[in-house]
Amino acid sequence: MGPDSVIGGIQLGLDIFDRVREKLLKQPDPAAEHLVAVFDQLRAMHSSLDTELSLLVGMMFWEGMDRRDYAQSYEKLSHLSTKSLQARFEEARAHCKMIDNIYQRFLKRWFEKYLNPEEQCALEDLFRTIHGADEDFVRALDNAAIWIGHEARELRHILEDERYDTLQSRQRKTRASADKMRDSVAEQWRQLARLRTEFVEQTRAVI
Repeated sequence: MGPDSVIGGIQLGLDIFDRVREKLLKQPDPAAEHLVAVFDQLRAMHSSLDTELSLLVGMMFWEGMDRRDYAQSYEKLSHLSTKSLQARFEEARAHCKMIDNIYQRFLKRWFEKYLNPEEQCALEDLFRTIHGADEDFVRALDNAAIWIGHEARELRHILEDERYDTLQSRQRKTRASADKMRDSVAEQWRQLARLRTEFVEQTRAVI
C-alpha cells in the first residue's frame, strides 16, 4: 500500500459525512460536539504528514552551494531519513484510539437514531478502520513515513557525492509526488474545516 492510501482513507470519511450531514444537522444532539472533536483529530493526522512533506519539497540544491546551505540541507535530509519520523507518526495511533472512544460513547447512539441502516454501517466501517492501530489507515501513515525517509536518504547520498545534476533531477521527481499528496491534503483540510464549521454553527456545538 502506497502513501496515497492515507489520503484515500480520509477522503472516504469525508464523502460519508457529506452524504449524511443534512440528516444530522436537522437533529441537534450533544454528540455533535464530539463529532467536531473527531474532525479535529483527523486534521491532526493530516498535519503530521503535511509538516514532513513540506520540509521535503522545500529544499533546493544547486552546484556551488556554500557550506552553510549545504549543511542546512544535509541536516534536514538527515532529520527526515531517521526512524524518528516514523515514531512521530505513531502519534496517529493515539488519535485513532480517541476517535474510537468518541464513536462508541457518543456518536453511535446518535447515528442509530437518525440514519438508515446502510448509512450506519458505512460510518461503523469507517470508524472501525480509523480505530484499528494495526489497520490499513495507520499502516498507510507508516508507509508514508517510510517513503519520505527513503527519498530523504537517497537525496542525502547524492548530496554527499556532490552530484548536483542528479540531485536536482531526483528532487524534481520527489517534489512532484510529494506535491500531489500535499495538494490532496490541503483540499481535505478545507473540507474538514467546512464540515466542522457547519456542525459548530448549526448544532451549536462548543469546542
